[in-house]
Amino acid sequence: MNTRSLRFRITAWYAGLLAGALLLFGVSVYLGLERYLYWNLQRTLGSECRTIGTQLLTQHPFKRTNWLETEINEAYAPEVNSHFFRVIQEGVGVLYLSGAPKDGAFDPSQVPLPREDEKNRSRKIRLDGGRQLLIETLQFTAPDGSKFVIESGVPYHQIEVVLHGLLVTFGVYMPFIAAVRGRDHEKGGGNHLHKPQRALARHSNRG
Repeated sequence: MNTRSLRFRITAWYAGLLAGALLLFGVSVYLGLERYLYWNLQRTLGSECRTIGTQLLTQHPFKRTNWLETEINEAYAPEVNSHFFRVIQEGVGVLYLSGAPKDGAFDPSQVPLPREDEKNRSRKIRLDGGRQLLIETLQFTAPDGSKFVIESGVPYHQIEVVLHGLLVTFGVYMPFIAAVRGRDHEKGGGNHLHKPQRALARHSNRG
């Protein structure tokens, strides 16, 4: 193909425009999905904190010593699900700390306690190896006046896995879509460019 021809330049321009549009679409979908997954995970972790507070800590003063640990382990299986939980009673100390997950994603004992300005909000903790832990923190006051800090967290890697899958999908299909559309446009564009030439030829034959 002649790279200086009008047909080639129009096809190249169209392909570049299409690639730019696909890239913009991909970036917007990626950022939108990341924000949605982050928000949804925050909501789930916050719900778990409230459930522990309203359904377990309200009964804690009347139960045996290891009752809270048993209930959280049975309800959430944190070691199996790579989940982090910690319950702190103000003036007493840590009442519950989940065990290390079986996949070795993080060490719960290395997660720092929340600062005063980190309570009642989410935070990211960077762990050894570069991984991050997303933690939701909730302050809870029991009916008897006891005050607790409840933490629920999961590795941010869960979101990264989904986003990586999206990037792979874009990487596979977007070049294919751009190539197909560019080829279709080239064929259609070629027909349009040749129409004036055909008309001129017919006019010359009639003459």
